[in-house]
Amino acid sequence: MALRTNPALDLRFLSLCIMSILAGMEMDVFTPSFPEIMNAFSVDIEQVQLTLSLNFIAYALSTLWVGPLAEYFNSKSISILSLFIFTAGSVLCYIAQTFEVLIIGRILQGLGMSGPNVLSYSIVYEFYPKSRERYMAILTGLSSITMGIAPVLGSYLNL
Repeated sequence: MALRTNPALDLRFLSLCIMSILAGMEMDVFTPSFPEIMNAFSVDIEQVQLTLSLNFIAYALSTLWVGPLAEYFNSKSISILSLFIFTAGSVLCYIAQTFEVLIIGRILQGLGMSGPNVLSYSIVYEFYPKSRERYMAILTGLSSITMGIAPVLGSYLNL
């Protein structure tokens, strides 16, 4: 009889869960801070919305090369590189003294978040062949719940 693994005790899967939470939260946690960004950088709403649009464009375009890069190198390396790019973008957003630096940070966040979002499912497919539906359902559920909670969390972080 095969032993069933507990997803909560599997560190690889736990890291995939964290990546799914970040992917679900990345865009929506930012939107409640639009009024404060307008005031801090003396910009109008269209410019602030540009930070969201450019983030999404960077995310969408980078999803095109994440898969081929992961096949050429490996999923783990590309996921780690992507998380590093996302973290660098987050640091830039945090220390931004100008609106242009904030935009660069948001673009880097979008570029970096595509890796964990795309590759978490391929990692599940590769490492959990017998229970992949269960693990993918958990990741999808976490991402969906996080998308719902992110604006509320963003409001609290903004305060």
